[in-house]
Amino acid sequence: MKTDLVEKRCIHCARAITRSTSSRDHIPSKFLLVHPYPDNIETIRVCTECNRSFAQDEEYMAAFLGTLLWNGDEPKSQLERILESNWVLQDDLDDSLFIVTSDAKQRIALEPDEQRLRRVVSKNAVGHMFLALGVAPRPSKISICVLENLPYAVREGLYGLSTGWITVQEGAYRYQLVDQGALVVRSVIHEFLATEAIWPSPIGHSAGY
Repeated sequence: MKTDLVEKRCIHCARAITRSTSSRDHIPSKFLLVHPYPDNIETIRVCTECNRSFAQDEEYMAAFLGTLLWNGDEPKSQLERILESNWVLQDDLDDSLFIVTSDAKQRIALEPDEQRLRRVVSKNAVGHMFLALGVAPRPSKISICVLENLPYAVREGLYGLSTGWITVQEGAYRYQLVDQGALVVRSVIHEFLATEAIWPSPIGHSAGY
């Protein structure tokens, strides 16, 4: 019996892919989760080159989160282990530290490479979009903020637990896809980092996966 061949394409670069030129990518990125991993982590097949290209940015984001969330307790989380094992990232993040003076008080702040963080957030948001709707355009806007730094009304209205989330792992990663005139994917990472990816609505259809 003759079977029609459907060309599959990477959702990130639109390059045609086969099993030998692609690999499975976890959505969300597995480093954001805590061992033992949940059973509901979804995967998509992307080209090997794109999958590899995200690896360094994901490691950077892991080290960034490890820096901010490390409480010194044992056992260390995966984020903390990545930070501890990579001296180059430690140096990069040390160089991002600076002193802020406010009301005669000083505190140490960290200014990360936001482009690297946005690439990881975009990658996960595109994956959520594709798995939900079968389309995968790039978002037109990516926002990242420490959850506690958001105004109370925004934090509760957009990121509060009562607004309908899909929880991949309690306390580690939750997300939602909503249509508010524009399509939006929001995520909360370790109940610390709030992210938002926005697409104009309606969005065009992408190539088949």
